[in-house]
Amino acid sequence: MKLRNAFTQETRLLYLYQTSCFICGSNGNDRGGLEIHHILGRISKSAFNSSCLCGYCHKGICHNKEEHREIFFHTIRFLKQINYQPKDEDWEFLKENFDELVGEENKDKLLKVL
Repeated sequence: MKLRNAFTQETRLLYLYQTSCFICGSNGNDRGGLEIHHILGRISKSAFNSSCLCGYCHKGICHNKEEHREIFFHTIRFLKQINYQPKDEDWEFLKENFDELVGEENKDKLLKVL
């Protein structure tokens, strides 16, 4: 089966050595393993739309603004930590979804992380 808008191999490789869930911090053992999650659904293959979640947390996603923002900030910190160089598609994804992922009230927080 081919997934609609699956992540690119390049994005998958970013998480190759990631050993913990961005939400609960577990290594995924006895929690369904670790999976790459689309933060805002399969609307983009951007690395900014990806996160590492254990199967248990992935199944419990509510898809609300607060949750999207929390996971997005985990992703941005992770990508910075591994020295990821954002691509044009990442910046475009952030621009198009800024309110959902960051919001004006968290703009300074984002600038500190970047």
